[in-house]
Amino acid sequence: MKHTSETWLNVWQQCRVNSETSLSEIWRPGIQDIGSLNAGSKSVENGVTVFETFLLSVIEYFGASWSEYQLREAAEMLFGEYHYWTVQELKLFSVRIKTGKFGKMYGKISPAEIMNYAIEFNSELLQNRADKNKQKQPGDIEEEGKYVDSRLVIEALKDLVTKMNERVMEAEKAFEEKREQQRKETAKAREELIRSYCEKNNLDFEKVKKQYS
Repeated sequence: MKHTSETWLNVWQQCRVNSETSLSEIWRPGIQDIGSLNAGSKSVENGVTVFETFLLSVIEYFGASWSEYQLREAAEMLFGEYHYWTVQELKLFSVRIKTGKFGKMYGKISPAEIMNYAIEFNSELLQNRADKNKQKQPGDIEEEGKYVDSRLVIEALKDLVTKMNERVMEAEKAFEEKREQQRKETAKAREELIRSYCEKNNLDFEKVKKQYS
């Protein structure tokens, strides 16, 4: 079943986390990590897409503006460093950033700040996993709604990124059309000024127009 951005939101919301949720509540040994989404593929695109979508969400939340290069490089770096995170852990990381758990935001969020937050979050994450592995008991049952198979979201994540890219392309097209219209209006206004000047001074319009073309 191919998921859309709408069904992705439903799946994502099944990870019921807030700023006070602890990592121990959303992770247990055996949960699929983001890196495993690339299994059977010669590309890391699936995993990078997850981090790219996360970044787009944070950027939009804070009203920041990153270049395509910044977005892509940050997503690739995050995946390279933290491919063993789960989607649930990434969701908690996102919530903590947005709620100011890493410090209040007084300006636009930057890639460097995200990286610093990730280092802090990862330290806690690794400690939690070590503690959980010590406490692992056979027969543990996952609480409904806490753990979501990450494979359910990858197609929807890719669809969401595609839709956002389409929105960017539409905005660029609209900008180009507006700029072209402005060029035409400017050319028309210049021509009218030249024509008026020629009429007042009894000059040949076409010859004067060529000089100013």
